[in-house]
Amino acid sequence: CGGCTLLHLPYPEQLRNKARNLRTLLQPLLPAISFSDRSIFLDTSPSDSAPIHFRQKVSFVFGTDPGTRGLVMGHYRRGSQHVVPVTACPVHSARGNRIAFALHQHLSRAGLSASSRREGILRHLIVRTTADDTEAVAMLVVTANDKSLRKPVRALLDSPDAPDGFFININTDPGPYRVGDE
Repeated sequence: CGGCTLLHLPYPEQLRNKARNLRTLLQPLLPAISFSDRSIFLDTSPSDSAPIHFRQKVSFVFGTDPGTRGLVMGHYRRGSQHVVPVTACPVHSARGNRIAFALHQHLSRAGLSASSRREGILRHLIVRTTADDTEAVAMLVVTANDKSLRKPVRALLDSPDAPDGFFININTDPGPYRVGDE
């Protein structure tokens, strides 16, 4: 997801890099504004929990391990559709990670597979938490609301890692969008 690429830097330098990257991305969209005038940008605000566990949106993609054919959860390798398995994420909130990895474990035990052109139903998992991790909501993005989801989802919802809210989102479109209309 790109969140780990700056963790080797001291936190103040991470913030400077993020601000510089934002200006670089916005400059072509706002050509009439002088980017030497910093007044158009708010100062970069440090996170109380930084440099780790600062991201309240946890977002993973599901894939298949080529060696074991088992379910993996992770992020796309930069510039590709290859899923790099993630077993711990230092930038996601602690509660978001617990929910995500607990659901992955239940889905794996149930033998569910990642969506591909030919089979599988699991696409993405998105978890949002409050800044203090006291509340969380999760959305499992699938290609169909299949009965095979019931047991692993119920196992998560009955566990200590249960989110406060849970949604199933159906996305049958083959494109890059995570969330569908249903």
